[in-house]
Amino acid sequence: MEKLKIFQEQYPQVKLNIFNCNTTQTLSELKAGKIDLAIITTPIDYEQRLKVVEVKSFKSILVGGRMYEEYGERKMFLSEVVKLPLITMSSTTTTFGFLQEFYRSCGLTMQSAIEVATMDLIIPVIRKNLGIGFVPEEFAGPFLEAKDIMEIKLHEQIPERKICIVSDSNRPLSTVAEELQSMLECQK
Repeated sequence: MEKLKIFQEQYPQVKLNIFNCNTTQTLSELKAGKIDLAIITTPIDYEQRLKVVEVKSFKSILVGGRMYEEYGERKMFLSEVVKLPLITMSSTTTTFGFLQEFYRSCGLTMQSAIEVATMDLIIPVIRKNLGIGFVPEEFAGPFLEAKDIMEIKLHEQIPERKICIVSDSNRPLSTVAEELQSMLECQK
């Protein structure tokens, strides 16, 4: 958001439209020429015509509300918390697929209790003690500091993911869109 603020200050005449869609929808919109740039997270399956620039790595952590405090007292195995209600993104999202594969790699089957449309809805649901969920560590930071939620540390290593900027190499970007992409890439 800080990069977008700087961009708006430098280009106040440029109107930004920010949409929140799942990866499949976003890439479809990009290929159809309806959007200039897509910011998505890995893992992604994309065509060669798309230019993908990895901007930033991030780790996800498992968190729960105060009701799950006992699970934060020691490191747990995923198999120990698998019966707790799990809050996830919708089953059509890349994040859901990523977590499903993580569970599979641990010999488990992921079962979500509640599915939400966007990542920013997971923590409010968790804060109401409706379950546990995986969120980016940076995203959880302020809520952990305020003790609204707590981390459930796992023995298993959750694979790192990346935030990527995607553009369509068949459609050249405008100068302003190139500038925005350049600013966003400076996150590295």
